[in-house]
Amino acid sequence: MVSEEWLSKQFEGIVKNSGFSIIFKSHNESPDFILSHKGRKIGAELKVGTSPKSLSIAIGQLLFGKVAFNLDDLWLVLPDVRNPLLSISKEWFSVMISCNIKLLSIQDNILVEMKNDMLKPSRRAKSINNYLNMLL
Repeated sequence: MVSEEWLSKQFEGIVKNSGFSIIFKSHNESPDFILSHKGRKIGAELKVGTSPKSLSIAIGQLLFGKVAFNLDDLWLVLPDVRNPLLSISKEWFSVMISCNIKLLSIQDNILVEMKNDMLKPSRRAKSINNYLNMLL
């Protein structure tokens, strides 16, 4: 498993090379990064795990950041999710879509936006759907 420090360094290098400006960077506050690109402010939260607890925290941190920093876009950035230990369910993906959060993965030194057809169903669908209903 990768460390959050490694993930942060990888992400920072990728966004700088892609023409994004880093406005804010923190490991103790949310979101982890605030970026600027073509007049839009983007909040990025980095997580090394995909447990329900980790995903719940990330969603909360991003939604807080959207309001607190008037962000236009929200990104949840994960290490390479092709690793079976980092799988994410379609149900969690649906929660992120409903909250306007883009799910990105660092793969081969680039950011790849995850799509619904790349994910698999979860046995925890009922609890995740209950969580989604609480948000709405």
